[in-house]
Amino acid sequence: MLLHYRAEIDGLRALAVIPVILYHAGFSSFSGGFIGVDVFFVISGYLITSILLKELANDTYSLNVFYQRRARRILPALFFVALMCIPFAWLWLPPKDMLDFAQSLSSVSIFASNLYFLSESNYFDIEVELKPLLHTWSLAVEEQYYVLFPLLLALIWRVRKQAITPTLLILAGLSLYFAQWTVYHYPKAGFYLLPTRGWELLIGSFIAMSAFKGGLSHYIKVHFNGPLSLCGLGFLLASIFLFDKHTPFPSFYTLLPTVGTALIIMFATKGTLTNRLLSNTGLVKLGLISYSAYLVHQPLFSFARHRSLGEPDLSLMVALGLASFVAAYFIWKYVEQPFRKSTSPEPQAKKLLILGTCIVIAFFAFGMAAILTDGFTGRYNKQQLANYNAATNTNFKWQGCNFDSCTSNFSADIVLIGDSHAASLAPSLSTAFSSSLETFEWHTNPNCPPLMDFYVSNTQSDQCSRINKGRRERLDSSDAAEWVILSAQWSLYSSGKGFDNLLGGHETGAMNYYYQDISNNRRASQKREEEVVNGYIEYVSQLLGVGKKVIVIDQIPVAGWNIPNRYLKLAQLGELRDENFRYPLLVYQQHTAALEKFRSLTHKNLYWAQPKQILCKDQSWCNTSQLPKLLYNDTNHLSKAGADIVAPVVIDIIQAN
Repeated sequence: MLLHYRAEIDGLRALAVIPVILYHAGFSSFSGGFIGVDVFFVISGYLITSILLKELANDTYSLNVFYQRRARRILPALFFVALMCIPFAWLWLPPKDMLDFAQSLSSVSIFASNLYFLSESNYFDIEVELKPLLHTWSLAVEEQYYVLFPLLLALIWRVRKQAITPTLLILAGLSLYFAQWTVYHYPKAGFYLLPTRGWELLIGSFIAMSAFKGGLSHYIKVHFNGPLSLCGLGFLLASIFLFDKHTPFPSFYTLLPTVGTALIIMFATKGTLTNRLLSNTGLVKLGLISYSAYLVHQPLFSFARHRSLGEPDLSLMVALGLASFVAAYFIWKYVEQPFRKSTSPEPQAKKLLILGTCIVIAFFAFGMAAILTDGFTGRYNKQQLANYNAATNTNFKWQGCNFDSCTSNFSADIVLIGDSHAASLAPSLSTAFSSSLETFEWHTNPNCPPLMDFYVSNTQSDQCSRINKGRRERLDSSDAAEWVILSAQWSLYSSGKGFDNLLGGHETGAMNYYYQDISNNRRASQKREEEVVNGYIEYVSQLLGVGKKVIVIDQIPVAGWNIPNRYLKLAQLGELRDENFRYPLLVYQQHTAALEKFRSLTHKNLYWAQPKQILCKDQSWCNTSQLPKLLYNDTNHLSKAGADIVAPVVIDIIQAN
């Protein structure tokens, strides 16, 4: 009844892993390829629950045996791939990325990488493409589930078997509801955490419980198996090609691929078209090595991106995708299979446990060594390292309003307001004003532009709007603040899209931004741009209306590349020249074209500061370096050196007026 070999499930695994690999390779047509992970969740929930139910029914249930099987299934290939990453990381990763890699390596070994990446990255940021072990977050979620699920299932089985289905239905419903709520308020947590992913694994568990009780054959006639399984296949394909990184995930949208997977598992019986398609020999063989292919593809893509000056050619990514399957075959044959098929006696099992423990300790030691050496900085030339450190030392200075409210009173002659771009300018402006008669203060918050009714879909939620309301009220009533300087990454908030310099540099960190209505997910549309630009104009006009002199710092040119990392990469290749740090001015102009209406705003007390006159002064290129100085801290924020050359543009305006 249970656990007979089903070739179509291996075919389904192939259908899950191929879109994931194509998505990570950069194929835009597979914009929803990330749903392959959700397919794996459902399959895993089905198979493991089937095993547990059979053992509970036969009174052969053993938690120790269960965890041994999971360890033999997961750990050998995972540890092997992680070990193989270390030499490439040593050769190619700059200090901060090496530190990130080493810490992720430690978290992988104890299945906590989802928690680590939650603290580090949004899965859909461009920057995560450079993290070799990012994809292990899904393994962590699964293993956390299988620490808890067998205990819960066995407990309910022994207390009251009939309560299993209603209990798990309640848990699945709560998990799905939590996912739907979290995706609009704490999307990073929603993506990475077990409580918002558990319902997907539970769908697989429900399928197993249904099969254990005889299946749905009592309710659905056999001739419906074909249409229902085809419907499930259609759901999967629709998800792969219609979803993208802007689709709220996981959420009710995730029901499409997960229910689709469930329909295939339940109804793709022999004789159906779906069964014949998924039982194809080629797909089945790919499915058998799908776990190893999943493990190896992300490190290959990540290290290729680290080594390339721009985005690797699609042909290279295709070659690496194919190489993933070649490598996966050998890992499957020589690493996965020997451990999975092993029937080692207890002494041998203890040796394997000791070996695994030693590897975990070694990974933790590697991570600790990386922390103590700031990412093994001894690998680099001292002068190059000094230039790198000068750029990466965070230049941000947060001051003024907190995230709960804005109760700060304005007492200085000159006030700077804005987001992290304003914060990166604050120290340089403060230093410049320290020798003048005017007093200066700043009120900056990350991801919080000078804009009312603005929402950020992360831990700030509507706090940015409340902060700006408090600031405005105090500015309106303050006689001290004669000058108000406004700085923000204006184009990011209006368009909802990160910057692409068209030379392989993509801005990182673009989150879900909303204007006026937090349930409005129009992240990239012309109407949205118009609404946000009008919001900018309204904010500035109200300041002018209460007699303030306003300086708007126009969009600071965004680098696209992580400039400190690019510097070390170019140093390794012997290509350290300023022309390798620049991109066409035309790209900046196109990126900021939607701001023209904002720029056309005029008033006797309104002044525009133009950073592009400094950073793009040859009228053809925007420069991100003045070697040996690096003008950016990362992909878009000015370093101290960059802020020092932009700040005088503002100082000159105030001194002239």
